[in-house]
Amino acid sequence: MKKYVIFQVEKGDFALPIHGVISIEKAITPTILPQAPEYMRGIVKIREETIPVIDMNQLLFSNQSLLSETSRYILVETDDIHICLLVDHSKEILEVSDEGVVPFNHMESSTNFIEGIINFDEQLIPIINLTRLFNQLSNPKTIREQVEKLN
Repeated sequence: MKKYVIFQVEKGDFALPIHGVISIEKAITPTILPQAPEYMRGIVKIREETIPVIDMNQLLFSNQSLLSETSRYILVETDDIHICLLVDHSKEILEVSDEGVVPFNHMESSTNFIEGIINFDEQLIPIINLTRLFNQLSNPKTIREQVEKLN
C-alpha cells in the first residue's frame, strides 16, 4: 500500500506520492519576482525558509490560479530543494494498493512527469513524479541557485 496526497487543479484531480510531501499550508499571496517564468508565482516564507511557489494550474493547463479560501500550498522536497505547489484544493490522503496503480504510457515527452494512474472508485487520478516535473521546468538549476542565495 502506498499513500498519495490528492489535490485538485482546474476540474481535475492529481496525486503526489506522500513521501515527497512535507506539509500542506493555507495559500497566502506570494512576493512576486520580476522576470520569473509564468508558472512561478513568486516566493513565500514558511518556517523561516524562503520557498518558490509553482502555480500547478499554470504549469499543467496554462491558466493562472486565483487565490481563494480553498487554495493550498503543498510543500514538497525534490532534488534537495523545497517548493510550494499552488493548488486549487487539497482533498485527501489516499492509501492505494499496488494493484490500484496502472503504468502510464507517455504519448508525448511533455507528459513524462506522469508516472502512473490511480484507478480509484471509478475515477482515474494521474500521479505526478516530482523529480521529473521539477527537471522539466525551463530553468530548474537557476531556481535552485536563487533559493540557495535567499536562504
